[in-house]
Amino acid sequence: MCSLKYWQTAFKSHTKEKTGILKAERLRDALLEVGFQLSSDVLAILILRYMRKDGTLRFGDFVSAILHLTVSFSIFESKDPLQNGSVKLSLAEWLKSSLTC
Repeated sequence: MCSLKYWQTAFKSHTKEKTGILKAERLRDALLEVGFQLSSDVLAILILRYMRKDGTLRFGDFVSAILHLTVSFSIFESKDPLQNGSVKLSLAEWLKSSLTC
């Protein structure tokens, strides 16, 4: 519950005029506030996956994106015990990991 409240605060601080709607161009800053520094390519994928057709994101969508990122990072970290930023996966392992998210 603490994380959810923290995410809600970050979401609200990046919505224009506290409308409850986050614009695509503000997503990077909101995610950075909750601890995710992402490349432009990864951010673009998140926008394609979670943004609505009108280019907005609701709080539930924001939480879904955060949970997806959390699981993805957790899977990667479990496969990278030396923390060197690189993992080697078979096709089956990669598919399982990517579909788990």
